[in-house]
Amino acid sequence: MKATKPYPLLLLLLLFLFACSPLISRYNEYAYQQTTALKVDVMLVMDMAADSFSTHQKELAALRVKVDKAYEYEIHRPNNRITIEMWQLLKDSSRNLLGGYLKRWQQDTKLNPVFIQEAKQQVGEAFDKIAELESGKVKN
Repeated sequence: MKATKPYPLLLLLLLFLFACSPLISRYNEYAYQQTTALKVDVMLVMDMAADSFSTHQKELAALRVKVDKAYEYEIHRPNNRITIEMWQLLKDSSRNLLGGYLKRWQQDTKLNPVFIQEAKQQVGEAFDKIAELESGKVKN
């Protein structure tokens, strides 16, 4: 009688294990709180763009640190690719969200109040999407 090799069984077991792993991370209260609190901070700093960029260096530096901390936290959560990509879009200075807004403010020195309000709407919606994704995740 020929002995069966364990490879098909092992392959089936590995397939089962990987198929059961989540495609997205679980809900994280800290990540949700960080996102919603950071949105408020960002909206306040965006309002300052009616003033000269150079007069708000301290606030901008503090904001960048907060954004980088939130992003860094998200990077180290397992199965969190979608959220990470959303944060990358938000931060990207070549896009029309927070990163692009801050770059434009720096280049133009001051921004038009109408532009500020329109940009706040877009950036706010981006934060809302990140928060909605987090709040919609499976809770433990």
